[in-house]
Formats: sequence, structure tokens, C-alpha cells
Amino acid sequence: MKNLLVGLAVASILVSPFVISSSALAWGDDCEFTRDIKRELSLSDSSLLTIVAGAGKLEIVGDADRKTVLIEAKLCAERESQLADMDVSSELKSDITYVKTKFAEGMLWGTDSDGAYIDLTLHVPVNAKLDVTDSSGKASVVRAASLVMVDSSGELVIEDIDGNVTVEDSSGSLRINRVNGDVSVTDSSGSIATSYVAGNFTVEVDSSGSISAEYIKGSVLVRSDSSGSINVNKVGGEFTVLEDSSGGIEHKDVAGKVSVPD
Repeated sequence: MKNLLVGLAVASILVSPFVISSSALAWGDDCEFTRDIKRELSLSDSSLLTIVAGAGKLEIVGDADRKTVLIEAKLCAERESQLADMDVSSELKSDITYVKTKFAEGMLWGTDSDGAYIDLTLHVPVNAKLDVTDSSGKASVVRAASLVMVDSSGELVIEDIDGNVTVEDSSGSLRINRVNGDVSVTDSSGSIATSYVAGNFTVEVDSSGSISAEYIKGSVLVRSDSSGSINVNKVGGEFTVLEDSSGGIEHKDVAGKVSVPD
């Protein structure tokens, strides 16, 4: 994977008209009113793309030949008035482009959404540097220059990142594959599975759930693990566990020094 260091700076943001479908026909079992949104942002040389998503699925896909950001969203609400206040907004501040989901007043990020949610799909340039905050629902990020992500709940999959990855995950399983840089994880609950990392893999804190890491070219460091098994395989550097309250520790094919609690 070629290391991409050049980010995107926003020269202008061009928003195409909504593609809207709003009716009382159900979109999903709990959806009375729906609307579809499709927008495209015209970008050039931005250093950072910041995404804030509330309740609903989040999918971010990097495309090699893409120069713009394509936003596709499906909005779902139980009341028509509720749907009218929901949206996906975009904004340029300094050298940062923001994409945010918007819910009706009183619905913080959709976490108290009364059944409302927004399924958001973003097609981005593959060399975009991403800063993502996701409230709830399944999420995936595939192909980007780098990633910083805070995820509250739901399954999270991260793949094919050309630089560093930093994740804070509250709950739900976490899977990270094929990273051409370092990976740092802070996790409250749920399993962590990481493979094919060109740099170091660090778990800052893991409260519960298993940790597995394989094909790590650098070192593996677990600073604090409360419960759950730790299993590492094929590590090019060192393997270190500083604190481990419970759960077995297994390691295989570690090239460097191994240091784990007795």
C-alpha cells in the first residue's frame, strides 16, 4: 500500500440538490416516514474530513479515483414533523470539512431518537484523513490515509488504512485489518481483533473482552487489561503486557522480547 501523506484542502463545497423520497411507506420495520439524501462535495487539498454521526449505520469507503465526497443517507422517523428536522449537513471551517447528521431538537446525536435514525454512507477520496465520531449502530471505514475515531456502541470494522489508526471504542466488537502505520486502541467492552499492521499495535486500556493480534511487524503493547484472553501471533517486535487482571495470555512467533505478568 503506497503511503499517502498528502491530504485534501477544501477549495469549495458544491452541494447537489436533494434526491428525496418522503412518504408514509415503511423503510424498515420501525420506520413510518423516510427521506433519501444524496449530495456531493467538491474538494481539493483539504487536510482533514471530520464526520459526526448519530444513531444509524455508518459506512465510509475510500475510492482511488475519487476527488469529491459523495454523501448518501436514508433518514427514518416515526413522525413526519420529526423527519422534517432531520438532515445531513456539511460545513467548511478553516481547513476542515465537517459532515454531520442532524436530528430533531432534543435528540442528542440521535441517541434519544424515539426510533429515528440516519443510515449514512460516505464515498471519500482514498487519501482523505478522517476524524470520525459515531454514536451508535454498526460502522465501517475502508480505505483512507489515516483515521482517528470515537465510537460509542455497535460493531466497528476498519480496513486498509494507509497511515495511523487511533480508536476509542465504548462497546461492541472491533476488527482492524491491514494498516500501514501504528494502531492504538482504548476499549471498554467487546472483542478486539487486529491483523496485518505495518507498525506497532498498542492497547491503552481494555476493560473486558478478548484481544487478538497477528501479523504485526512492529511491537505489541497492552498497557492495561481487566478481563478476557490475550492472544498474539507472528509479531516482528516485542510483546509486552503491563497489567492484566484476569484471562489467559498466549503468544507464538514473537521475534523480540516477551514480557507478561506472572
